[in-house]
Amino acid sequence: TQMQNLNDHLDEVQKKIGYWFNNADLLLQAFTRSSYSTQYGGENNEVLEFLGDKVLDFYVVKAISDRFKRTTTMNIAS
Repeated sequence: TQMQNLNDHLDEVQKKIGYWFNNADLLLQAFTRSSYSTQYGGENNEVLEFLGDKVLDFYVVKAISDRFKRTTTMNIAS
């Protein structure tokens, strides 16, 4: 069946990346484009993409902030 083939593909992806998702629906959502979900229903990857972008933004800002804190602290101490 089509669903079994899909589950086989998801299992293969998880084996290749060495990580098993507690919720395989999130993995399926990550691979689902909005055009497909518009036509066939279901969740698409846009929400996960948005969330991932925000998490990445947070860590980039944190890394820059941490680096400048150290630089500023070193300059003040000198």
